Amino acid sequence: MKISALTSTDLESRLKGSGVVFRTGPFTVNVQTALPDLIEGIGLLYADYPLEEEEGFTDFHVSVSPPANLRRWVRPQLLFLFDGWPPFTPMPHSQAIPVL
Repeated sequence: MKISALTSTDLESRLKGSGVVFRTGPFTVNVQTALPDLIEGIGLLYADYPLEEEEGFTDFHVSVSPPANLRRWVRPQLLFLFDGWPPFTPMPHSQAIPVL
């Protein structure tokens, strides 16, 4: 089954919950986010990627979310986490899709 087989509601629910697990070439990735524009972007950009079992092995765990400070509202930023660690400083919210 591919990501495009999920309804927009199911995709949103999975991304906000335990994440969507899919294959990108030789790697399996788990992506989590609650950002509406990023949810839509994932549905469009990764529509043809195959979904994987959530219980199986995952190479990378990725999440994109607003930081827990005032930058959530003032000049909004987002925080990219790779396996639970931020590999770089928060980025502007407008860069959500490129950050992913």
